[in-house]
Amino acid sequence: MSGTRPSRLAIAAAATALAGLLLTTGCLTPDQMVALQKDVSDIRAQMEALRKENQDNAARMEEVRKSVEARQEESRTQAAETKRQTSEMRDDVRAIGTRIDELQQRLNTISLPSSGGAPRSAGGAAPPPAAGPGPAGAAPPTSAGGSGAGADRPAGGAPDEIFNQAYADYSKGNYAPAELGFEEFLKRFPTSDRADDALYWIGLCHYDQGEYEEAIRSFDRLIQEYPSGDKVAGARLKKGLALLSMNRTAQGVVQLESLIDQFPKSEEARIAGDRLREIGVKPGTKPAGRP
Repeated sequence: MSGTRPSRLAIAAAATALAGLLLTTGCLTPDQMVALQKDVSDIRAQMEALRKENQDNAARMEEVRKSVEARQEESRTQAAETKRQTSEMRDDVRAIGTRIDELQQRLNTISLPSSGGAPRSAGGAAPPPAAGPGPAGAAPPTSAGGSGAGADRPAGGAPDEIFNQAYADYSKGNYAPAELGFEEFLKRFPTSDRADDALYWIGLCHYDQGEYEEAIRSFDRLIQEYPSGDKVAGARLKKGLALLSMNRTAQGVVQLESLIDQFPKSEEARIAGDRLREIGVKPGTKPAGRP
């Protein structure tokens, strides 16, 4: 308030004084009565002005409160949206990284000479070498028309030829012929040391197409029939990721943690740990509701 404006305390004191005057004075002259009435009117007017000021202040405080709450809600909404976008970007980066790894693996496989050693994939098994002649002394198979390289997969062929052709189809994204080739390999050479590899790539043919149920069946078969094979870690990883993609989160977490327990120092275990942390699960802990 300004210095000339009476305070609430001053007004209250004046009102009290007037009340006391009325009680202690037996009679008043007309002039005194007029002056008293004027003072009472002034006090009432000032009190009314103060009430109006209080109402205005209360209204302004309510507006400020609503503005602050609206800004807080906007900040919470922006934070949630930022978190969602960050999570989506993280998923995109992970998916791109996985795709780059797969493409690099395929590129390495295609560029390797037939006599060189093949690098191992993230799943633990070596991709097949570039197509070449079969065992010593065996000529490449030809089709009925006598054509050589580039012909359709022959009905009969060396194990490496069948496997390599199937992998070449997979590398080109030709999943259907790739799956048929790997299945043919399994049917004809079930005891080959590459039989578990064939099962793994069959699973990947389904996985890459989003056919997660079929992929899981292939990975389960691999784990059951070739428990000591070098593809078990890769099969467990892909099975866990497939379960997460199907929103079967609890089962996916169990599968990935089982992989980490069984192969703690493997590359697959590292990938599994990263994926668990992305969904908010600390590797080695049991989430609520986990069996």
